[in-house]
Amino acid sequence: MRSELLPRWRFEHVFPAADVVLGLPDVVAAKVQDFVTRYRGRIAELAGGSFAQACRDCEDLLGDALLFATYAEAVDAFDDAGAAELLDQCDDLFALLAEEASFFEQEIAAFGDAHVARLLSDSEVAAYANYVRKVRAGVAAEPAPDLLPRLEQAGSAAWTRLARQLLGRISITDGEDTLSLGEALSSLYQPDRTVRRRRCVAVSDALTAEVDLRATALMALARAQALESQLRKTPDWLHDQRVDNQFSAAELDALLAAVRARGEIVHRYYRGKARLFGRTLDETDRYAPVGPGLISLEWTDAVSVVLSAFTALGPEFVDTARQLLADGAVDAAPRPGKPRSAKTFSAPGGYALVLMNFTGTLRDALTLGHELAHGVHTRLSAQHGALNATSQPIVAESVGLFAETLVAQALLGQLTDADERLAVAARLVEDRLTAVFRQATLHEFEHQVHTAAWQGRSLDAADLSGMWLAGQEKLYGDAVTLTPGYAHWWSYLDSFFLAPGELPAYVFGQLAAQALRASHRADPDGFARRYQDMLRAGASRPPADLFASLGLRLDTEQSWHRGLDELSVEVDEFADLATTSPMARPDPPRADPPSQEGGDPP
Repeated sequence: MRSELLPRWRFEHVFPAADVVLGLPDVVAAKVQDFVTRYRGRIAELAGGSFAQACRDCEDLLGDALLFATYAEAVDAFDDAGAAELLDQCDDLFALLAEEASFFEQEIAAFGDAHVARLLSDSEVAAYANYVRKVRAGVAAEPAPDLLPRLEQAGSAAWTRLARQLLGRISITDGEDTLSLGEALSSLYQPDRTVRRRRCVAVSDALTAEVDLRATALMALARAQALESQLRKTPDWLHDQRVDNQFSAAELDALLAAVRARGEIVHRYYRGKARLFGRTLDETDRYAPVGPGLISLEWTDAVSVVLSAFTALGPEFVDTARQLLADGAVDAAPRPGKPRSAKTFSAPGGYALVLMNFTGTLRDALTLGHELAHGVHTRLSAQHGALNATSQPIVAESVGLFAETLVAQALLGQLTDADERLAVAARLVEDRLTAVFRQATLHEFEHQVHTAAWQGRSLDAADLSGMWLAGQEKLYGDAVTLTPGYAHWWSYLDSFFLAPGELPAYVFGQLAAQALRASHRADPDGFARRYQDMLRAGASRPPADLFASLGLRLDTEQSWHRGLDELSVEVDEFADLATTSPMARPDPPRADPPSQEGGDPP
């Protein structure tokens, strides 16, 4: 793949003129002072149109700040030498907003129920009704004014810094080779089982070192966060995540209950994979490729497949995606120093830039679809100001994953070779099962950790490793043999340490995407119209309303079972392909555990 043929950002086509963007910090500072002068201490006095105007004025200054931040982050990702100064300006800018403009939401949070009812009954405030409700849902009793920041600095923030250091020094030794954790874990996708097993042993050995320290850091972090939350009188450790997503406890319970009830889908898939391999699987086989190597694509082919897949969502969706590409809003060329992960940078007003590394793999084509969908979402919701522009994380993730689903269907539809179809189908199923069932299992582990912290109980490395293995054994059932070395594999997952509570969003996004696929199949034209309406809404409506318009009720297990039914059908289709494949073998006998040579296996 020749990187010089891949697109790079053209900032001049995406952002306003550079001198305008670079002057935004001064513009925002002036707007903040004017905002403070006009509104501090007066928000409760504002009726109807005056309150709506205050919201628009807040959006005006926030929009400029977010545009500057997006520009700075994009410059940093582009590896520009001037990025550090811009990022420092961002820090100063948002510190100013936190210090001077936070009164706006604090005063809204103090509204009484009767005042809110009167305010939201005014048609001029209707556009901000969901924002007001979200602000009030996040209200928590604050301790002494300066206590919480100091507590965070000495508590969760300090333990987070230590966790970063501990995770950062995990190093894998394989013979004479020293590998990063990412390099070693990528070996799980290698076709050579010897390489997979050797690298997994090396990972297990590396994770055994300092596992007690990582366990101490994880529990201390959970206890610090529990104390901070209890001081604020929040009801449980997931409260802030639910508020951010506007996702109720009952809705989360319905989602997780549906997933727990369908664990046989995972077991059935891996039993089918074991038949293909002719032996019982162990954890080193979970992501091993099936059949020939996966397909590769040129950039132009990947773009063509993605745009073709997007036709299912109507011409405006396709045209918007095509315009993002034409505007130079996609940077796909790998280069030294470029971030490995894909991301879409966005700001109110429809500003969107896609960052990815295209190397021609199947995953790259899906990633292109995922990130372009985020860009389309941003542009279609461009009419909203900063208070309503950024969709809830679970909505945004669902949009990206639904796009992946459409691209995957398009790719499979182009394949005629049976073994290629089998290989691609296996990879797609494994990705989706991981996103739903494995992430749900990881969340259950995390929930046990934080529940213990809330109750004042301490868990050591042995406790955590026992909990981990029990959860993983339930996930895979008798379809995959797990070995003792795998017990410490919880301790490298940075989401536990650095992003607690975020895992349910991935489960939600993947299952919502699958349920939406069923809705689209039932009424393609009507669905496309309603879907674009959902995207245009931005964050102006809660997720429950947005998804209800597409036939998905978030508070019922039945809706989530629609998505799970789609996954079950995919497993059946994989089994059908496997039955006709030359690779197919008789049911494998139960095998002895993998060899212990070279240390405990993973």
